[in-house]
Amino acid sequence: MSAVGTLDNNARLFHSLRADKLVMNQDRISHLQAAALAADGVTPTGVNVTLRARHFVVAASAIGSPGLLLRSYIPDPHQRIGKGSFIHPVNATVAQMPQQVDPFYGAPQSVYSDEFNFRNGFGEHHHVRNLSIHDASIFPTGTVDQP
Repeated sequence: MSAVGTLDNNARLFHSLRADKLVMNQDRISHLQAAALAADGVTPTGVNVTLRARHFVVAASAIGSPGLLLRSYIPDPHQRIGKGSFIHPVNATVAQMPQQVDPFYGAPQSVYSDEFNFRNGFGEHHHVRNLSIHDASIFPTGTVDQP
């Protein structure tokens, strides 16, 4: 079910909050402690909010999700929370070239490292990948007239 479909089925959407901590009561999440944010989406207003729900879904990216779970001291019997970082930075490079450049020929314009995947045995899943924007689909190929 999509987010829109979920909202059509009595789910509630809260925004401009920073999720600080999930609070457990025995073996269930009882509530979420959050801080209200100013219009800039960054600055806390000093207003604290408590949200109670039957179900909580943590979907705060590869950095935010484990951060929230670790701050919340969620039980982690296999010590996996925060151990599998998948970082995917993307950058763009723009240049005027004196001759035609065909980015679809030659070495791939990406970098991949599995250096940390198995450093201390199976289970250290730190995967670093940097893929460039597909230059051929964004920048026209051809020559640029130089003065």
